[in-house]
Amino acid sequence: MGSRGDVQPLVGLAIGLQQAGHHIRFASHPNFESMVLEAGLEFFLIPINPVEVLESEEGRAAVEQGGNPLKSIRAFVNMMYPHMMQMSQSCWEACQGIEAVISPTFGIFVVPHINEKLNLPTVAAYFQPQHSTASFSSYMMSPWPKRPSFINRLSWPMYDALHWLPLKVWINDYRQKRLGLARLPRMQFHSGRTKDRTTLSLYGFSPSVVPKPADWGDNIHVTGYWFLDTHKNWAPPRELSAFLAAGPPPVYVGFGSMSTRSSDKTTDAILQALSRTGQRGLLAKGWGGVSKADLPENVCIIESAPHDWLFPQVAAVVHHCGAGTTAAGLRAGVPTIPVPHFEDQPFWAKRLFDLGVAPKAIPQGELNVDNLSRAIDIVVNQADIKRRSAALGEKIRSENGIENAVRLIDDYLVHQ
Repeated sequence: MGSRGDVQPLVGLAIGLQQAGHHIRFASHPNFESMVLEAGLEFFLIPINPVEVLESEEGRAAVEQGGNPLKSIRAFVNMMYPHMMQMSQSCWEACQGIEAVISPTFGIFVVPHINEKLNLPTVAAYFQPQHSTASFSSYMMSPWPKRPSFINRLSWPMYDALHWLPLKVWINDYRQKRLGLARLPRMQFHSGRTKDRTTLSLYGFSPSVVPKPADWGDNIHVTGYWFLDTHKNWAPPRELSAFLAAGPPPVYVGFGSMSTRSSDKTTDAILQALSRTGQRGLLAKGWGGVSKADLPENVCIIESAPHDWLFPQVAAVVHHCGAGTTAAGLRAGVPTIPVPHFEDQPFWAKRLFDLGVAPKAIPQGELNVDNLSRAIDIVVNQADIKRRSAALGEKIRSENGIENAVRLIDDYLVHQ
């Protein structure tokens, strides 16, 4: 469940599992059906279109709340609440006649309750930290300044409570009426996500980006990224090939699935910043609403292109810091300009800055010509940021996250 950045890595993991001898049923949204089928996997429909959800009034409001955790969570719940019962029913149907479940981040609202009913081995597959640690605060609290370790620990149950309380009526309704389970206790401030130290939890990001904290248990593993190369059978449009060949590497700008109600203003700021810095620009329309009819010659706009094909050919990437786009930019070894919108994106933006591969983040609400121009000057002119980006990209490309994850899953299932 989720956007392309949530789904595509799991397709890569599923291919690895299928090659290891498992049969995979991949449950996801209709706009990812072709990706799943082309990978040779069985597809099961969850009839919710995340494009439509994010482009709704509630979805745009959630995105625009940006760095305010309380408002962001409230907007996220308002966005998802109308779809929860249909989504959870589809997940229940997908889990019939199977041996085990792999549940990603958005599955924590549904899968633990299904698992309680069916008693299936469950593997948690996460793309942002979910377990409590003293090393850093919950990603929902990441815009806060650095705090002492006890404050970091406190942020995790706070995050659970903020997500659980708005959904408690629906979750208990679902448990009682659909699954025949007891209500969760009033003071259980989480959605049912297991914290059992015997449950296998895998993080599909690089230990070079977020090392495993010392206080995480032996059942928690940071495996490396789960990349799915999508460019092998993809041919770029003639216009894109010609643009890339016509001059120096451009600055890529794309905000993935993030839609706001001020896309024209955003586009104008991007174009002026590119002009002021003398850079060529490649704008990805995607779902993010970036559009302009009369572009200057030094700018090209595309619907989309596989990041694994495109990013190694650009000078820098300006993006929203979703987990998937962040991974692709790091793997390519090019500097990033972070423009986080909401949820985990400020966490990844700060991590990129701390690693020295990005300037300080520009929150979505603060994106303007001056801020973007300064950031572009930094990433195209400072040798240190280019060197660190290239070195980290080389390290990430040497990892094999899918192979590590498959080995851990196989070992876990053997002992169930």
